Amino acid sequence: MSRVENMFAMAGWNISTKNLRAQIASAIHLVVQMERQEDGKRRMVSIQEINGMEGEVITMSEIFRFNREGVDEKGNVLGHYTATGVVPDCHSSLIKRGIDLPFELFNELDGKEEK
Repeated sequence: MSRVENMFAMAGWNISTKNLRAQIASAIHLVVQMERQEDGKRRMVSIQEINGMEGEVITMSEIFRFNREGVDEKGNVLGHYTATGVVPDCHSSLIKRGIDLPFELFNELDGKEEK
């Protein structure tokens, strides 16, 4: 989140770090982390939900992650996505909006969705 904080500082906003983080934590629900890996491809490596604040710290829970397994003979990164077992708090909000994700999706299984 420090990049977001830096953007506010560069824009000249005069707001305390704690208040800025509280605003970020209340405005952003999910963070999708992308990473350019050595095979040149950008991959989603983590999806996390922002849970709120503890003091001046934004708390987050990881929902899905990319588990890297190595590199093939052509230099492509191998791996798969797994759930962490955490059902996000926003699950009920998604259902209300017509997006009914089954609870099984969040089970901590080693499904091999991407190679």
